[in-house]
Amino acid sequence: MQVYGLLSGLVERGHVQAMLAEKAETPAAANNLRKRLIQLLDHAISLDWRGDNPVRATKPYRNTGTGFHSWEEKEIAQFFAVYKPGTLAHRAVTLNCAAQASYG
Repeated sequence: MQVYGLLSGLVERGHVQAMLAEKAETPAAANNLRKRLIQLLDHAISLDWRGDNPVRATKPYRNTGTGFHSWEEKEIAQFFAVYKPGTLAHRAVTLNCAAQASYG
């Protein structure tokens, strides 16, 4: 859908639900799209381009994901075997490991 159609008063809640349904297989992506659409249409309201925000009438998708996998010592060793000291990747992971260790 073109941005003009979204910002004009033509888009209703059903249209937004259809857009979000296209991303239903990835609930986090659908929820991110929903957040950005809310921001966009809130801005359109502040500019007097729209009188309502139909995205706010939709519900976010339930995200049942477990989050990111934490690396085991073996995986960190594999990474350091490929990325030698002095590389940006090595430095970034070293800093991250140090930061995580400081949190307990």
